[in-house]
Amino acid sequence: MQNPLSVFQSARKAQRARKKGMAHCKYLPFRLVVETSSVCNLRCPMCPVSLSSKFTRGKMKFSTFKKVVDESASFVSEINLSHRGEPLLNGHLPNMIAYAHEKRIATRLSTNATRLTEELALRLIQSGLSSITFSVDGLKSGAYERIRVGARFDEVMDNIVNFLKMKRRLRSRTPTTTIEALDLWEAPVDEDRARRFLTNFRSLPPVRLVIRAPHNWGGAIHLNRGSDYLASKRFIYGGCPLIWNTMLVLSDGSVALCTQDWHNDNPVGNIHDFTLREMWNGWTLTFVRQLLATRQHHQIEVCSRCSLLWREGSSRLRTVGGKPPVHDRIVRLGRTRSYLVDMRCST
Repeated sequence: MQNPLSVFQSARKAQRARKKGMAHCKYLPFRLVVETSSVCNLRCPMCPVSLSSKFTRGKMKFSTFKKVVDESASFVSEINLSHRGEPLLNGHLPNMIAYAHEKRIATRLSTNATRLTEELALRLIQSGLSSITFSVDGLKSGAYERIRVGARFDEVMDNIVNFLKMKRRLRSRTPTTTIEALDLWEAPVDEDRARRFLTNFRSLPPVRLVIRAPHNWGGAIHLNRGSDYLASKRFIYGGCPLIWNTMLVLSDGSVALCTQDWHNDNPVGNIHDFTLREMWNGWTLTFVRQLLATRQHHQIEVCSRCSLLWREGSSRLRTVGGKPPVHDRIVRLGRTRSYLVDMRCST
């Protein structure tokens, strides 16, 4: 794993390159998103998996993952193992994590936890996984099961609690554990509900709860935020840092433009045909960087529809129906609201 100073320097290089509008980068990406599975067992309305059959679903082969890790170990500091599907459906996942860990690369994982058995929990903890995020939208049974179609709230909560108990039993500090809930119009989360939810983890290892704003996956889905909410906001162009610091490898080895190009409509290449180094400064990525740097994002279909390119232009407190929206009632950290909670000393 690269030391913190090296990671910081890589991030600074990427930031400077974006601000200068560099199309050809003299550095290599410090982060990878590797799609270990494009198959999912749930059908959530805010996820394009439930709406689209345009892309081929599959699971990454271990040999493909090894090729990605071997090639990137000298310049990548972390790998996110989640993208369009549920990563726990890939039976090679613990071995993939362990292989990356041997190469000193940090690994991050986001899961719906429906398939998190006790045996799998043990293997994940022992594999060297750096960070795990559990998706629990709504934070209570009714709201959760309306959003996470096909999952059962009580079963998922039992899986998460058992995972934390296993972590405590092994006296392991890793992986760091986060629970994430989307701030959906259909299932809003307020501060009181968030704090009540966290009482489920008393006397267990620390858990961080993050309330995250949803996005539209490059226009692949429609965000039902409510016209009165949107009308009260002023958005300005914020640019896209991903194209300057991250590469996405799909389950079949294809390299996509970015994580928002859900259907890989702008293919960069394939790991079996080209190296990551070649693709990083290949024609596709350099051309897109040039367009984004000159605010010509409208010439790229996925970018023209991407909600992540825009941010709120006003910090004034807006109201909807006489009440402030949820994300203004909760501590804000960029696009997310975070509670870092250690319940071990709670009564």
